[in-house]
Amino acid sequence: RLFNTNKEHAMMHSHSWPFACKVLHGEYEMGIGFSQDRNIVPKSIYTSFIRAGDTYEMLSTDIWHYTKPTSSTEYSYSVMLIGPRCRERKAENNLPISDQDKHDIIRWFGAYQYE
Repeated sequence: RLFNTNKEHAMMHSHSWPFACKVLHGEYEMGIGFSQDRNIVPKSIYTSFIRAGDTYEMLSTDIWHYTKPTSSTEYSYSVMLIGPRCRERKAENNLPISDQDKHDIIRWFGAYQYE
């Protein structure tokens, strides 16, 4: 689940695994960058808008991105299918989610009309 935030707080990051993503609800801006050095955060070289129903994949751990829900979206929900870990994880903000957030996410996916 992505929450709406201002662009300065949208964190450019890479993933330690290849993945495919399908957006189920909401829409967001996504910036893409490239860096082979995990300690050098790249600038966004491409920006697109992703909407419910869209799918995309990131197959290289050298591709970085940020996601920022649009002003008309309070939050968005996506499903990510991940491949095998390609490198050690370097997470800076992956704190456990609260019990309330867990409840909200489970409730939302339980009510979702799958196609």
